[in-house]
Amino acid sequence: MVIGLALAGAVLWLKPQGLWLAATLAVSQFLIWMLVARNYALAVIFITAAAIIMASGGHAVENIAGLLWARAVDIIIGCTIGIDVLLVTTPRVVAVTVPQELAAALRAAQDLLKFVATGDVVSTGAKRARRNLRHRAIVLLTAYEIGAGARQHSDFAEALWPAVVAAQRLLYRLYAFCWRLEEVGSNGAANVARAAFGANGQASLKAAIEDLSNAITLGGNVAISSDVPDFL
Repeated sequence: MVIGLALAGAVLWLKPQGLWLAATLAVSQFLIWMLVARNYALAVIFITAAAIIMASGGHAVENIAGLLWARAVDIIIGCTIGIDVLLVTTPRVVAVTVPQELAAALRAAQDLLKFVATGDVVSTGAKRARRNLRHRAIVLLTAYEIGAGARQHSDFAEALWPAVVAAQRLLYRLYAFCWRLEEVGSNGAANVARAAFGANGQASLKAAIEDLSNAITLGGNVAISSDVPDFL
C-alpha cells in the first residue's frame, strides 16, 4: 500500500488530464484485474493508486503530501482494526471449523453408504453422494490447513491432524470401493457389496459413523464394532 501511495503521488504530481487521465486509470484497472486473482499484494499497489486518483476527481491537487498522509492514516487505522478482528476471531474459527468439517465428512460417508451397501454407485442419488464425498474430503483438508496456518492458534488444529487423516482415509477407501463396484458392473455389484459388508456390516458401520460424529461434536470416546467391513 505504501508503494501504491507513492505511485498515486507521482501520478498526481504529473497532473494528467483528459485522455491521459483516462488512459492512466484504464491501465491501472487492467493491471488490477490481471493481478488480483494471482497476487493480491501486487494488485493492492494499483488499487490504492487508482482509488486516490479517482478521489481527486481529475482536478489538480495542491497539497499532495497532505492527501497521501491522510490516506496513509486511513490505511493504518484499517489495518489495525483488521488485525485486531483477526486475532479475536481466529481462535473461534479454528476451534469450530475443523470439528465441523470432520462431522460433515462423516455425514457425507454415511449418505454414500446407503447406496454402496446395496451395490448402487451409478444412480443419480449415488453419483450426487459420491460428488459430495469428494467435496467434503477437499474442504476438510482446507479447513485443517487454514487452522494450522493460524500461527498463534495452530496447536488446536494440529492436535486434530490424526483425526483428519483417519477421516480422509475412510472417505477415499469408501470412494475407491465405489470404483470397484462400478468396474464389476450392475449385475455383479450387489453380490460384491453383500460379500464386503456381510450380514451386519452396513448397520455396524452406520452406527460407528453416527457415534464418531457425536464424539466429534459432543466429546467422548467411541468403541468401534468388529463387524465394520474389512476394507474400511
